[in-house]
Amino acid sequence: PWLDDVDVVLVMSVMPGFGGQKFDLSALSKVKFIKELGRNVWVEIDGGINPGTIGSAVQAGASLFVVGSAFYNADNRIEVFEELARQLV
Repeated sequence: PWLDDVDVVLVMSVMPGFGGQKFDLSALSKVKFIKELGRNVWVEIDGGINPGTIGSAVQAGASLFVVGSAFYNADNRIEVFEELARQLV
């Protein structure tokens, strides 16, 4: 019932608290569920987002992404950023 009162819904794809956790695939069904409700909200996903997981999050309907460890721990942050961006289109 609160979706009419919010602009963004955050779906956690890890247990909150510390970085570097593995992406939990069950978050994708939560993103899909929110999008299927047909409300005009942005869906943000946080946790385990990296070049290997962002594509499935996009396909599920997420439109905002929190990327931490994949970016900050990368040897080449520009390459990681570019690979993430490529998968958004």
